[in-house]
Amino acid sequence: MLERMMHAFYLGDFVSIYAAILNGYDPTPVPAIERLKKELQERRAKKNELKNE
Repeated sequence: MLERMMHAFYLGDFVSIYAAILNGYDPTPVPAIERLKKELQERRAKKNELKNE
């Protein structure tokens, strides 16, 4: 089951990147994902600060 899910994610990722390139778009970076990564990094840093107090 997990193998099928991962395969579907990988295939979807590949298709979206390929479609973007074919249509003349740069598939990287994705602003929403970049914002999410930044937010998660900030939360993790704050959690570590509280943990070390």
